[in-house]
Amino acid sequence: MGTYFSITSYDNTIDKAIIEQAMDSAFALISNLESQLNPYESYSVIGQLNLNPERERRQSLPAPLPALLQEALTIAEKSNGHFDFTLWPVFRLWEFDENAGRIPTDDEIQQELGRVSWNQVTLENSHINLPAGVEIDLGGISKGFAVDEARRKMLAMGLKDFIIDAGGNLGIEWQKQQPIQILIRHPRKDGEYTGTFSIAHSCGISTSGDYHFYFVKDGIRYHHLLDPASGYPARGAISATILASTSTEADGLSTAVFVMGKDEGRQFIEQNENLEGLIVFQSEADTTALYISAGLQSQFEGSTGGSIAP
Repeated sequence: MGTYFSITSYDNTIDKAIIEQAMDSAFALISNLESQLNPYESYSVIGQLNLNPERERRQSLPAPLPALLQEALTIAEKSNGHFDFTLWPVFRLWEFDENAGRIPTDDEIQQELGRVSWNQVTLENSHINLPAGVEIDLGGISKGFAVDEARRKMLAMGLKDFIIDAGGNLGIEWQKQQPIQILIRHPRKDGEYTGTFSIAHSCGISTSGDYHFYFVKDGIRYHHLLDPASGYPARGAISATILASTSTEADGLSTAVFVMGKDEGRQFIEQNENLEGLIVFQSEADTTALYISAGLQSQFEGSTGGSIAP
């Protein structure tokens, strides 16, 4: 899935052999999902779906992919299409998976944008229906979904206190009173942090930023978080962190809020009572500034220079 996965257990009253068995089962589940979802491999479920985009396709999805697709549809609708899992044809134009990347022409982007349409994809009794031209990539929520599936597996095997980390996409199960400190990476300073906040409950946390996959040309940063409306990298934020009840929702909505940008993203977080979030953006003074939702402000401690937006 293009990143690392780690699992840390704090279940110090459970036999070590049981913990290791639970972790092995979780990692096996994650590996199986990766093989099903890899859009670059023709043998994967997603690769097979995208093989013949010129025609309409209807295909049965193996478990648990129907649940993943339903999550993708729900998040796309909830975010008014700012999260769009049908951007794959446009994404490929940028060649972020290559060493240098490239800037596609306006004509190329406009041609492929005509194939982007999440709301034309339907799910019926574990069958996906794709209209002609549409291709999908569930990478925008696959890490969060894999984390949630691993969480369920470990909970079913008796574990209660653990953290699953998929490249900074966190799934936290926590029954202890002692809080956990969450570090927010500084998007422009390697090895430094924008700040920290503490939590003492189970949740999912995800950060989307313009520093994961990008290239710079003529002083301009071109990153992989594309705006579905334009086909170009979204410019309204530097990073967006979302706390939600599940890692899947946090994963998809961190992308959506990043694409929305500071103002619309802030409004979206504040309108959804089950969400908390933090947005790093460029201030008018050309420094990093922060928006922090009300539920995080009392726990947040800034560790670098940067203003807090009112």
